[in-house]
Amino acid sequence: MDETRTISLTLDSAAAEEEWLLEACKRAETDGLRANLRRFLQFRGTLPGECIEFQELDVLENGRYMKNYALRTCDIEVAVERCQDAEENDASGIGIFMLLNQIHPGLAARNVLGAWHVMFKGAAGDRDIESRRALMVDIDAKRPSGISATDAERDRALAATRGCYLLLRRIGIPRASLGLGFSGNGGQVYLRLNDLPPDKTVDDLVREITLCLAVLVSAPGIAVDTSVCDRKRLCPAFGTMKRKGVDDAERPHRRTWFVGSRDAAPLTQNDLATLATCLREEMSATQLAELKLLSGDKHVTTHEGKTFGNAELQSPRATRRLNDSPFTVVNAIDVKEVAAWLGLMCDGRAVCPGCGSTGDNSVDFVANGLKCMHSSCASKGRPNRPGFRKNVDLVCEQRCVAPVEAVTLLAGEFAVTLPTVALRNHDAVADGASADVEPRLVSLSQAVTQLEQSWQAGDKFVSTGIRQLDEVLAGGIRPGNLVAVSGQAGVSKSAFVGAGCIRGGKRGRGFLRVDGDDRGGDRRSVHRVGDVQPRHGRRSRMVKLVRASATRQSLSR
Repeated sequence: MDETRTISLTLDSAAAEEEWLLEACKRAETDGLRANLRRFLQFRGTLPGECIEFQELDVLENGRYMKNYALRTCDIEVAVERCQDAEENDASGIGIFMLLNQIHPGLAARNVLGAWHVMFKGAAGDRDIESRRALMVDIDAKRPSGISATDAERDRALAATRGCYLLLRRIGIPRASLGLGFSGNGGQVYLRLNDLPPDKTVDDLVREITLCLAVLVSAPGIAVDTSVCDRKRLCPAFGTMKRKGVDDAERPHRRTWFVGSRDAAPLTQNDLATLATCLREEMSATQLAELKLLSGDKHVTTHEGKTFGNAELQSPRATRRLNDSPFTVVNAIDVKEVAAWLGLMCDGRAVCPGCGSTGDNSVDFVANGLKCMHSSCASKGRPNRPGFRKNVDLVCEQRCVAPVEAVTLLAGEFAVTLPTVALRNHDAVADGASADVEPRLVSLSQAVTQLEQSWQAGDKFVSTGIRQLDEVLAGGIRPGNLVAVSGQAGVSKSAFVGAGCIRGGKRGRGFLRVDGDDRGGDRRSVHRVGDVQPRHGRRSRMVKLVRASATRQSLSR
């Protein structure tokens, strides 16, 4: 930013700035449509003869069909009057919006200026944007889409929005360059721009600043929309009503409002570049790593501070890409089949594993997952989607197992092949373990045959490669013996035993790992494990051969 326009806030001035902002928000909230819309249009700025586009969305037609309407005008006062008329005559739409940036003047010839018309097509696109007038940061409380926010959600979003505004003021953005808006449910911060060209350089700067603020402002229950970087971005026609979902006491429809200078000081492209640098300097190492992930950087930094590139991401000790994850593979299984297997279906409808609810619209299958709207399930499932469970979440909750074990159960039940890297526990595998040691399903007879061939005559004890386990076993595993490992769910039995098998396999010895459980009185002898094939709707057992196993005599006991 230019030094003549930069204002660094001291502690005293920061407190005074926050007090001023709260008072300005209270005044704007009591203003009506006309005052707020004029204030925003003057902050955004309009050139003489510039065409401004407004859109009224999802207006009910004859109580059945929804239509979108558009208004283009070159007169601010006409815009205010037409928005006021739409508010009074068409109270069925979700709200009135406007294009944030300047559109091509030729769009004025598409329809009659100053009148609403049905918008079958012809809304402005990215190619129709002549210049960027403002940068918008959209902050909202996390909640299901299509409904209004509660008072608590609104207050939480506005508090985060004020925090974002004050952060930018502390960095040095002038008050005259900043605006704060209430969208009816959440908050928005605006930076006035100096008619910047709609090219890739500016697009990248806008996106970088948006992502930086998303990382810095993020908090539990708060979401910053990082998709609002496009040129054709809509923003509220401030002063109009926002109507999402049913208007009731808990989630009412609310009027939007705006705080900003009528004589704005636009920021230049150099100002944006400086701001992006300042925002990065505000971040911790963890926040910088999060920024890389948000920006799509394929070089991921681990908790140890090591960075892995594309080739190194294939290593089992490096951070994996999402597409390589075993969780992604098993979560792609049809959730209805998983629910039926877990007993979470009743008359073809979903049953919530948490509260047990079923048969109403509050519990259903959504986006290949199970969603429960009840408040008792708000803490269950995905951290960023309260009450929403994917396949792994369902198995963890219903079977009381750890996520890694849930992946194994799903893979065995539905005969899913997992990525090789997924079949090993990264924290338990020894450094330099052989990469060709890959668990796989085999028949019991094949497993025992390979086992007997792998053991050498005269072996007394074979080390597992894990010192603590060898000490418990008095030196290792005696050839032909069977060792049982038991414990509560989630204590990493499978990972521990699997690591021992892999390390022992590296030394040229064979081990057979047999997984079994005892639930609901369903007991089966271990010697039948290899002959049972995974089938839907039925418990099955499976043998995982890491490099071989025990003897036929020991398995038949």
